[in-house]
Amino acid sequence: MGCSIRFTPLCGSGPDDPVCGLLEVDGATLLIDCGWDESFSEAVLERVKSVVPRLDGVLLSHHSLNHCGALPYLVARAGLNCPIYATLPVHRMGQLTLTEALSAQQEVSDFAAFSAADVAAAFDPARWCLLRYYQRLDVLGSADDGPGVSIAPYASGRLVGGAVWRIASNATGEEIVYACDWSHKKEIHLMGCRLGDMFTRPAALLCDAADALAPDVNAERRNAELMELLLATLRGSDGCVLIPADSAGRVLELALALDEIWSREKFDRVYPLVLVSDVARAVAEAAQSQLEWMSDSVGKAFGMKRDNPFNFRCLRVLSSARQLGQLQAGPKVVLASTFSLAWGPARQLFVEWAGEAKNSILFVQRGPAGSLADQVLRHVPGPEPLKLTVTLSKRVPLEGAELEAWEAGQQLGSDTHATGAAAAAAAAAGAGAGASVPDAGAAA
Repeated sequence: MGCSIRFTPLCGSGPDDPVCGLLEVDGATLLIDCGWDESFSEAVLERVKSVVPRLDGVLLSHHSLNHCGALPYLVARAGLNCPIYATLPVHRMGQLTLTEALSAQQEVSDFAAFSAADVAAAFDPARWCLLRYYQRLDVLGSADDGPGVSIAPYASGRLVGGAVWRIASNATGEEIVYACDWSHKKEIHLMGCRLGDMFTRPAALLCDAADALAPDVNAERRNAELMELLLATLRGSDGCVLIPADSAGRVLELALALDEIWSREKFDRVYPLVLVSDVARAVAEAAQSQLEWMSDSVGKAFGMKRDNPFNFRCLRVLSSARQLGQLQAGPKVVLASTFSLAWGPARQLFVEWAGEAKNSILFVQRGPAGSLADQVLRHVPGPEPLKLTVTLSKRVPLEGAELEAWEAGQQLGSDTHATGAAAAAAAAAGAGAGASVPDAGAAA
């Protein structure tokens, strides 16, 4: 008799939706990924919150916002307290990803979905069970009405520490494979995921179809076209190039490729190559210590030559767009977060540079539908210049009349609260006195 398998997509059915699903196998109830989108709308998570009390564990496949962005919210607001299963890089890079997202939101608004304390609590190591690739672990259902399952992560080939999960019934041995955002291509620092060799006949395969119809591009040809585009701006028009990227994921592959080219061609003497992100330095340091999660060639190079590819030769790491003013004036290439242009230094630099025809913006991945990046890409190749209204928000201290009005509102709220508390206390005292009368009479 086969095992009982039930999978419910909680979100992620659309091409740009955050990823989250509920898997129920032989008495074990698992949340697989808990992503959030850049809107941070709590309505997106209504179905997710409803299943939190039933969970026996959370499996995370990647450290992107799309896969683990809701974790601080679920821990702080929905009471998530079950074990979280992932690889070490997903834990470390996920915390950096959420830290940058929080910082970016707090710079422009009174963001209240989660706080720095919530991020710290969500990534408390005590909550996490960190697994190595191929490491098997049993997960039993809390209801104790089934034999439970065994889980094991396999390299996804997409991000450092990214996982394809094997979930197997302890009763029948039948396998469920969860493969979301995996890649079969070998990259500079990652081996491709050979899904067909890892699993032969799983009972169920849960996967996405993102980029399934995208044309295959040879890596050498891709890099040649990339350099052609970059040099057309740097040399041809004496302009700057902005490359929007994520903060801790695909940006590593791009940074390695450009750093290698800049080092080989000695471009750094003329054209600065820069990575700008709130967490860029921490991401680079984390990557330096995660070589065991990368390709064999990276590990061998470090073992034989002590050559760590993330000890960049030419790439300069900055924490804010303001620091670009400290570099030499003139053409430069800047990788900046985030790829959708929703926030961060990429959005700021886009506004500063997009008005000059000599500059270029180079997209290496598409932004979500409706994002600023999506609006720009949908226009290309438009016959007329694209005209956009882009809002840049910034939190500033209140002054003058605005500050006085805010303080008056706070004082009014305090007075109202104090009055309500006093009234409640008086009512409680009255109720207590009334209750003591029968007791006194009974004693008499």
